[in-house]
Amino acid sequence: MAGRFRDEACWGDEMTEPDRDELWSEFLAAWPPERVRQMTLEEYTNANKDDAFIYWIESRLDKLGSIWGGSAFKFGIYCRDKTATKEAASGRVWGEKYAWLSKFGATEQEAFATVRGRLVDVVDAATQGNFARVDEIDLAPMLKWKVAFLYQDRKEPTLFPIFKKEALFLEYKSIDPRARLGSTPYHVMYETLMERNRELGDVFDVARTLWERYGTEKSRAPRAFAVPLAWTIQEGSAIDALCQKTKVEAEDVDSFLDNLLTGADLAEGDELALLVEGDVRALGALTHAEPGQFAWEQVPVNFPSGLLVNPTSEVRELNASERQEIWSHLPAPEPTSKPLPPAPAIGRLRQARTLSPGPTGRNAASRPSAGPSSAT
Repeated sequence: MAGRFRDEACWGDEMTEPDRDELWSEFLAAWPPERVRQMTLEEYTNANKDDAFIYWIESRLDKLGSIWGGSAFKFGIYCRDKTATKEAASGRVWGEKYAWLSKFGATEQEAFATVRGRLVDVVDAATQGNFARVDEIDLAPMLKWKVAFLYQDRKEPTLFPIFKKEALFLEYKSIDPRARLGSTPYHVMYETLMERNRELGDVFDVARTLWERYGTEKSRAPRAFAVPLAWTIQEGSAIDALCQKTKVEAEDVDSFLDNLLTGADLAEGDELALLVEGDVRALGALTHAEPGQFAWEQVPVNFPSGLLVNPTSEVRELNASERQEIWSHLPAPEPTSKPLPPAPAIGRLRQARTLSPGPTGRNAASRPSAGPSSAT
């Protein structure tokens, strides 16, 4: 399931410092920069090999910082575990063996060449300590920052193993209260937070302390937001299709809607009211709130919002009375004589506050081709 993670730590609490260093060294020995430059598609992603590059990054090195969960499209291209025909949509292409983001190329080889080239750029920038350059490279944040962390100067590190922007921003905002999540670069947060917290110990000590603070903050009540769909999705049929879903995955969110959501300070568990003109068409709760990886569970509805002013071009936070009025329209569960299934998405709106990838969290019920991320 995309966007769900375990709360317990999985980034090396049970490992000693020599164990972590040995694992890190083992990866660099297996994947020196020169091998990354010459890497083939099968070496990058392969359903039958646990030494594929992305399997190393997500699975074998999860003790050095987790990027579990979310959509497998975060890798740019991945080997599918299902080969059923699927039409291209929302900037994604599903080929017979591979699936990839169409912005990287029209064919699997073109897409992989782009992804590999950008990974090489990340490795080079990290080796040189140019982390502002990493921010500029168009790859999924969790992927590129995990790679940058691994290839940085280990004697004088700048990056620590938290790859979830929301967790970084929570701590950074205490330093710069005027900062906005959508516009604050990762490298600024890493550099500032590392400089402020070096006395805590090594990069894993820093990460552990900051992640614990983030976990405490996650206990706060979720906020509610109104999201205007007509601003980002022009076709009525596409809006209807999105609003009728009970689970919205990252693949369902086009680039315009992703940009709209990125501009708001959203967190996992926050509630969304999807608006079309003045009507609420779905009520949901975020299960994943990273740029390019937004996902949520929702209940389709259709009623007037009752807002005095409906947002038209940006996500707007609702106040308590607005939230209460809108969510009061949520239909009651239908009675059934059969054993009740797990609580529906909206019934868990205030319970589904699970933590996400940083130094903790993981969802690995099965291992699809690209790793245990959501993949089809």
